[in-house]
Amino acid sequence: MRAKIVLFTLAAVTTLTAPAFAGGIEKDINKRWLGAWVVTRSEMYSDCNAVYTQNRINGSLVSGRGARRFQPGELAKVTKVDAGRHRIDVRISLVEPVLLTYREGPFTLYDEASCRVELEVEVSRDQVKG
Repeated sequence: MRAKIVLFTLAAVTTLTAPAFAGGIEKDINKRWLGAWVVTRSEMYSDCNAVYTQNRINGSLVSGRGARRFQPGELAKVTKVDAGRHRIDVRISLVEPVLLTYREGPFTLYDEASCRVELEVEVSRDQVKG
């Protein structure tokens, strides 16, 4: 089964093939997706330390080095989109905080951690050239 990243990846790739690529591609993508709510469709990894954790996506492969693994179906908000020659970088913040446990004497305490992910979606040259 081929892993799909987020609902907007297909739309972003479609936008790349449009004639407006010369200078407006990043503006068009940001206008449409910045601040949007999305549901992830593949696994991803995050350190949940308020820093964006990189996840490289190439076809059906996802490679991330975060400490926590998230299953498909997470609700997230798009905070930034960058379009480059070979990839689209999408920064998302997961809505549901993670509780991190730590010990303080005889007590177990919990801290809420914000999980952020940067999806680096590889795009073929043919799609960019279009």
